[in-house]
Amino acid sequence: VFAAALILSALTALVVAVQLIRMRSAPGRIAMALTLVALAIWAFCYAMITLSPSLDAKKFWLKMENIGILTVPALWLIFTVQYAQVDRWLNKYTGALLFVIPLISLILLFSNDWFHYFYSAVRPASESGGPLIIERGPWYLVAAIQAYLFNLMGMGVLIWRFVYYRNIYRKQLTILIGAVL
Repeated sequence: VFAAALILSALTALVVAVQLIRMRSAPGRIAMALTLVALAIWAFCYAMITLSPSLDAKKFWLKMENIGILTVPALWLIFTVQYAQVDRWLNKYTGALLFVIPLISLILLFSNDWFHYFYSAVRPASESGGPLIIERGPWYLVAAIQAYLFNLMGMGVLIWRFVYYRNIYRKQLTILIGAVL
């Protein structure tokens, strides 16, 4: 049931992303669509981890899941600064800098069998399968700190926009802030 709910949420995120792409231009539209795609990857791959019978298959889906996990915070920050229209500093170079730690993290994750910098150990929760028990390596903390900082920065941008501007978009900001919380 849990895996089915994750797959349904992944499909829902993809449908909403496609609808966003088809809409007329709006600040942050593409970044939000990409965020939803990354969330769909995250949810679908987590479902596959719980459904996969072998540890090797679970490890494969864990790596794929992290593509979504590691890119969501940077995409979220890009969305919030574009949505709030405080993105004068954001160009393809500064945007690429937001993905440096996620890229290094993915490289370390995909070479984890040799170095164990991202996860020091991965094992199934039970003999019959289910989710994984993961022991975090030293680089995991770097990626987690960056993710939390980007999420907080994005939330700060939305709250600043909510307080500073009193316009018709305030209801949208309230919904966005509530959804993130």
